[in-house]
Amino acid sequence: MPKRRFFDAYVHLPIPSGEGISIKELEEKIVLLSEKCRESGYKGCIYTIQVRDKQRISRKYLRSIYNFIRKSEKLDKNTVHGLRIEIIEQNQQKILNYIRSLRAYADIISIAGINRGILALGSRDRRVDVVTLIPGITPQIFRGDISYALSLNKFFELQLYHLLKKDIIKTARAIDFARTLINPLAKKKVNLLVSTGPFEPYSPRNPKNVVAFMKKFFDLPEDYVVKNMSEKIEYLITKNRLKLEKKIPVNGVYIEEN
Repeated sequence: MPKRRFFDAYVHLPIPSGEGISIKELEEKIVLLSEKCRESGYKGCIYTIQVRDKQRISRKYLRSIYNFIRKSEKLDKNTVHGLRIEIIEQNQQKILNYIRSLRAYADIISIAGINRGILALGSRDRRVDVVTLIPGITPQIFRGDISYALSLNKFFELQLYHLLKKDIIKTARAIDFARTLINPLAKKKVNLLVSTGPFEPYSPRNPKNVVAFMKKFFDLPEDYVVKNMSEKIEYLITKNRLKLEKKIPVNGVYIEEN
């Protein structure tokens, strides 16, 4: 396997409802999560905050988290840090409201594909970077969704959290269902992320073992899985940061500093 900088695209950062945790406590948690991530063989840690219906997270709170993550990245030259917001919501209008209010406060915005309308929205909206696939819940992915995803260089994601169950029969069923979701994506070479997901406590698998798992149970080419877990997701973070810094005003245009 070629040597690459692997990313865990879902390092769960739990925040109690009502922001019942201080920024100091959150910073300490990020440091511990980063250590676990590195020990497992990752060079990139994308801390993920879930946003659900009726949950309110202030922009000031998010900005403090994001600033600390970027500061940690500068101090730790061996690890790339990022912030992701995952929106879990059944109502499309509420999702759009979340996207509008939160897009400027994270490197990556993702939504959970929990019904047909949301799956279509996630495939087509340029502001959504990742659509999470949930075996047993996410409906069939249409050809139109795939076409939009390819044209927008979008990612779909499979989380180990949704596959690895305590019950071996449930695990087998989840894997079988996941095959029906990702096989059409793999055939068209759509970007497919494999991440840890919201395990509590955080328990990442070694990235080489993840690649071997996807090859064995999903018959996916090794290089296909590796590229999406390394250089492709790193490129997405870099591009989105340039947009946040107003260095890419429109697609394909980059403003150089004097």
